[in-house]
Amino acid sequence: MLKKISTLLILIVTLSGCSKDDDKSQESTPPVVEIPGKKYVDRVITTENGETLVTKVNYNNKMQVISYVDDNTSFNFQYENDRVVAVMEGEESNPYSLYYTNGVLSGIDHYSQNYSVTYNSSNKTYSFDGTNFKFGITGRDILFVNQLGSNTETFTYDTSKKGPLYNLDAENIFPITLFANFQYFYMTVAPIRTIKFVYDGVTWTLVAENIYDDEGYLTEMTLRTAGEEEINIKYEYIVK
Repeated sequence: MLKKISTLLILIVTLSGCSKDDDKSQESTPPVVEIPGKKYVDRVITTENGETLVTKVNYNNKMQVISYVDDNTSFNFQYENDRVVAVMEGEESNPYSLYYTNGVLSGIDHYSQNYSVTYNSSNKTYSFDGTNFKFGITGRDILFVNQLGSNTETFTYDTSKKGPLYNLDAENIFPITLFANFQYFYMTVAPIRTIKFVYDGVTWTLVAENIYDDEGYLTEMTLRTAGEEEINIKYEYIVK
């Protein structure tokens, strides 16, 4: 009888130990949680006046934009210390060379012309010395562009949603939009709401009708003037 009891006790202790080990094993193995990737714009399809243009967006291993390529041309960007230092249209053109002081754009060279740039930190405005060109920043997007003193473009944005450049890490994205053939009209961090133009005293406004996916990313934008469609842009994304 004692032998049976001893055997039973050993069995109970053994099973109890296994049960505790099993509990520890379960406790030490956390559930697998899948972290969703970030979306980056891959292709931009623009349709204007019945003509469609497809632009491919290319990245380096840091997911920095290194080029826009379409059937007509390409824009290429070179980086140093995670800042754009050169913008080149096509393969043989003279690049824009960008210079920085303490991380702030302070000069540009283009076609042997040197331009000093003054930055006003209180209103986030850049002015090209000796010219009538200046632009302002809101968030990481273009707030306004002023050329020749009388021509101005002013932008408003929906900051509650995600534009095609939303997941770029760069503090300043204007070098890959402002200096790349009007990319700032549709390549943005936050989706555009309106663009107001004042050219030689004439004023008009483009109003954006935007479509988003379930995650709040812009997938289509139609810009209209007085209800008439001017341009339609569709965005396709990759996940990284």
